Formats: sequence, structure tokens, C-alpha cells
Amino acid sequence: MRAQFVLDASVAVGWLLAEEQAAVARAIADRFRDEDALVPPNWSLEVCNAVRKAVRTGRITLDTQTRLQQIILSFPIRFDPPSIERDWTTIVPLAHRLELSTYDAAYLELAMRCGVPLATLDDQLKQRARELGIQTL
Repeated sequence: MRAQFVLDASVAVGWLLAEEQAAVARAIADRFRDEDALVPPNWSLEVCNAVRKAVRTGRITLDTQTRLQQIILSFPIRFDPPSIERDWTTIVPLAHRLELSTYDAAYLELAMRCGVPLATLDDQLKQRARELGIQTL
């Protein structure tokens, strides 16, 4: 089995849209050669929303969106199956405790449960991960 890490949407968006931390995001994307990315069920919608917003604001074109879609579909991304029970019994309490959105708490919960590092560009999420003993990339 290939090594794994949890991929926060901020990394994919940073890489795809060449944001300020694109070099860091590209370095993480390079890991796809040797490792599979694990993502929570909400990951795809988060990335799609950021790309849609970039089209809506004129930052990228629809042609670029199509090209980005092809790139994302080529990545070895494994989706964690949704679980309503886990959402309510684990993720929501974690979000309350750490004062995070449930979306961000889902990344932390997945990294903790699987015992793998978290790749994120979000400073608050990095800090919370460190507090929980989760390695960050």
C-alpha cells in the first residue's frame, strides 16, 4: 500500500490557481508520485467552489476551469466515505472544541483517525493540527 496524507482543499486550490503559496502547494502535489491523498467527503465541493468563484470573478476562464478539472481528476485521491454518525459524534464536537468550521475539523479528524500527516496552507488549521499532535506538510 502506498503512503498517504490528508489533503486540505487549500493546497489544491493554491496549486491550481497559482496563489501566493503555490510553491508550497506544488511541492505537496509532487508527493502524488509516491503517495495517495486522503480527503473527506466535502473536499471536492470546496475545490469546485473555489474554482467556480475564480471563474465568476474573471480570475480564470471556463477553458481554464476545464483544464483544472482534468488535472484534479488525474490525481490519486481517495475519498473517505461519508458517515452521518461520525459527523455528529466526532467532527462537530471537535469543531466546537477547537473553534473551527466542521469542514476544517473533518480534515483533522481524518488525519487523526488514519494516523497520517495533514497537508494544508491554512495557518489556523496547521496550529490546531500541531495542538493535536498531527504532523503537517
